[in-house]
Amino acid sequence: MTGIGHHPFFGCSRLTICCQAQSKPSGWNYGWDFYEYDSPCPVVWGCIRAGNQDCFEYAVISIEGAESATIIGYAGSDASIAVPETIGGVKVTAIAGSAFEGCTSLTSIVIPDGVTAIGDYAFFGCSRLTIYCQAQSKPSGWSDSWNPLNRPVVWGYSGNETSGSLDCRIDNKNGEESIKGFIAD
Repeated sequence: MTGIGHHPFFGCSRLTICCQAQSKPSGWNYGWDFYEYDSPCPVVWGCIRAGNQDCFEYAVISIEGAESATIIGYAGSDASIAVPETIGGVKVTAIAGSAFEGCTSLTSIVIPDGVTAIGDYAFFGCSRLTIYCQAQSKPSGWSDSWNPLNRPVVWGYSGNETSGSLDCRIDNKNGEESIKGFIAD
């Protein structure tokens, strides 16, 4: 495709665009990816295929022959979920912008250490969400707007915090807190 006009996806607010191109071709107009004025849809570049597994929508990208997966949406209704480490046989390394937007029933999500990129507004509208990250701190590839509602984030999550020992750091809108202790059964 050599050209796309202005606003062809207008009104498609829940759309993530998967493009085979590695970046925006020069013939595509400004605003080609907007779903409303000045609001772009998330774009996954280098996409070679897309799918759905266990309610996770994903896109597989290929950069210089190396494949990785990006979570682009969630169609489930579970309150507590874990982003898979692999999906469709490929390692998950990213969560697209707006991927979980509007998942109001979501109360907890575990993000594996292998997720090195998260797009803008990935959890927008998730007003009851606590985010558990295996990473010790925010990776540099995560957008500064990945958690726009400033939902609580548990850094250094090891998957054992429902009972037993706890040694992690929690960021919330009141600032960062270090916690060491024990959670009773």
